[in-house]
Amino acid sequence: MVRSLIALLLAGGLCSPIIPPAPAFADGGKLLKALGEARGGDTIRLPAGDYGDVVLSNLDFSEPVQIRSADPERAARFRSLRIDNVRGLKIDGITVAHPGNGAAASKIVSIENSRQVALLNSEVHGLEDKDYFGHYGIHADGNTDIRISGNYVHDVKNGFVIYPNQGIEISGNYVDYIGSDGFKFIGITDFLIENNTQGGHVYPLAGAGWHLDFMQFQGAGSSDGIVRGNVFLAKTDAAVQGIFMKGAAFNDILIEQNIIATGMFNGIVVNGDPGTSGMNVRDNTLINIPDIVHKATIVRVGEGSVVSVTGNLMGHEKGQLIDGNLLLQVKHRGQPYHYNTVFAKGLPRLGMVIGDLIPVKGGPAEGFGAYARLRELLSP
Repeated sequence: MVRSLIALLLAGGLCSPIIPPAPAFADGGKLLKALGEARGGDTIRLPAGDYGDVVLSNLDFSEPVQIRSADPERAARFRSLRIDNVRGLKIDGITVAHPGNGAAASKIVSIENSRQVALLNSEVHGLEDKDYFGHYGIHADGNTDIRISGNYVHDVKNGFVIYPNQGIEISGNYVDYIGSDGFKFIGITDFLIENNTQGGHVYPLAGAGWHLDFMQFQGAGSSDGIVRGNVFLAKTDAAVQGIFMKGAAFNDILIEQNIIATGMFNGIVVNGDPGTSGMNVRDNTLINIPDIVHKATIVRVGEGSVVSVTGNLMGHEKGQLIDGNLLLQVKHRGQPYHYNTVFAKGLPRLGMVIGDLIPVKGGPAEGFGAYARLRELLSP
């Protein structure tokens, strides 16, 4: 159900016998009992209902135990979910819906001190009342070998807040209706951040002076990872930076095939401390929405950082080829690298959709930027 919902939003081994919990779940007690009796490889199917605040802790399965909704169209509903000191658990197709707006840094879903854990195809959100200033949607800290994929996170302050984890995949998630950053990463290693989308509805707290980013790497250095195929097209606020790495050393990270449309100068920033090296920023499409904030949206590299920057298509006030990248002029029609010579539809705008980025056949967008990712998203 959630995968189908995400698809609509973007368009814009053998198991042991099943352990069936009794239908009358109200407080999650029978879920905990079933987990206590489970063996590696079992599947626990949850009938529809409200399971309350669920804490899963101190569980160890040599083969993953699965928890999933019995009826994908009527997902089991949690108020919050905390996973702590767990090995071998896969949760698939649930809803975690907190009934309040939360306090600063409160967590709707939290995964801590665990390994071989997955959260898949689930919906996570706070109170749907146009207040976006409390919760973290999904929080992870101190884990090894975890996967968070195919989830829809909305009506929170931050979609994802990921502290030090080793071996983590964040893929195919959709974040929308938030107050601040979509994805925050602090000190992660051996990671894949791929094909995530932020829907573009961002509502920062007036006067708070928040530094808004699609994806922000901060606080502690990250290394040995890939940031690929992620999409942000601003809808409500053009003052959102793209992929922002600053304040620590970053090493051996590939940033490629990302698509970002914003009014900000900082499309992709690698401004690491001395020691930043092995960074490769290639084949990204960075579109500047004109006449709102800044006159360009580009890749920026801090002094002293060793970063390769090639094959990127970037919005700029001057259209030109430079250092293996294409600077695409948004304004002043008639220039050789004007927006309309590269994309078949109108000029960039707040609220643009992926269909506005159909490349002109044989044009520069087939040789620069995130052409492979665009073809994938535009295919029927």
